[in-house]
Amino acid sequence: MPRITSAAMFDETVLGSEALALAVFSDGLHCSPCRTAVTNALRLSTSLAGLGGAAQVVLVDCEAAEVRALCYERIGLPRPPHLPQLRLFRRGRKDAAAAPGYTGALLALPGETPPHVALQIAETVLLAALAEHAPAGGVAAGER
Repeated sequence: MPRITSAAMFDETVLGSEALALAVFSDGLHCSPCRTAVTNALRLSTSLAGLGGAAQVVLVDCEAAEVRALCYERIGLPRPPHLPQLRLFRRGRKDAAAAPGYTGALLALPGETPPHVALQIAETVLLAALAEHAPAGGVAAGER
C-alpha cells in the first residue's frame, strides 16, 4: 500500500492513475482509530492486489508537513485532531483537466461510521464491482 508523501505523489498515484483508488487520510499514526484504519486498509490492499491493478489503496498521513496543504486545503479535511477519512476516487481520468477540483467521494461520515466498518463495506463492494478483473477462480466478494 503506497504511503503518499507529497501532493505531487498524490496527483501521480491517485489522480493520474486510471485505477479506482481508496485513500485513507489519517491524522498521524499515533491515534487508535488511525492505526485501526491503516491496519484494515493494508488488509484491503492485499485483497485488491489480485485484481490486476484495477484498484489501489493509499495512505495519506496528514500529519506530514509535505501533505498538509493537500489534506486541509485541497481535500478539505477538518483541522486536527480528526478521525480518519476514507475517500473513493473513481476509475478513469481524475486529473485537473478531466475533473477540476475533484476530491473523491467520502465513504463514511467521520464520527458516525467507524473507519474499520467503512473499510469492510468498501472491500465487499469493491471486490464485487471489480470481479471481472479477478483471475479465473480468484478473488470474489465474500471469499475468505
